[in-house]
Amino acid sequence: MSKSLGNLVFVEELVARAEPAAVRLALLDQHYRGDWEWHDETLSRAQSRLATWRSTLTTGRASTVIDDVRRASTTTWTARRPCSPSMKRRSRGSPWLPRRR
Repeated sequence: MSKSLGNLVFVEELVARAEPAAVRLALLDQHYRGDWEWHDETLSRAQSRLATWRSTLTTGRASTVIDDVRRASTTTWTARRPCSPSMKRRSRGSPWLPRRR
């Protein structure tokens, strides 16, 4: 987008089409250092995400995505055993680390 080409999208135009919270969410969806172009579907995705969040908060019923995350977080994970004899488990701290020579 550039001013000379006349293809800029101003925030006041976006706020006229959607609520400010959805515009903020669409802008926060992008990394601040990355190059990106504005597309109308970015705003529509942000609006649907915001509607999902709000319905979850008001109805108390989580969407299927939240159910999937909850199921994944309750899965029990087991630690892997070391692959080689040069590995040993430390008594404190983090898991498997190489043995010092």
